[in-house]
Amino acid sequence: MSRRTPLAIALVLAISAPLASLAFAQARHPHPPPPEAIAACDSQDEGSRCEFQSPHGTIEGTCQTPRDRLVCVPDGPPPGRPPAR
Repeated sequence: MSRRTPLAIALVLAISAPLASLAFAQARHPHPPPPEAIAACDSQDEGSRCEFQSPHGTIEGTCQTPRDRLVCVPDGPPPGRPPAR
């Protein structure tokens, strides 16, 4: 093993650790809620029932604040998608 190998390994680890953290954060919240889900709770209180139209049909849910914004969170997975395990 040459003298450069440990330095190269350390460099790769230093660069990849922040990228892995960013990828993990994006995996938990892959995209923002659709504007329709936000609009559905415009004049509602947290915990109110809500619904909005999506490409999957009518989505029913509850107004919640998962990411610092009141949004209509669906009761279950979108139609056509299996439940999360």
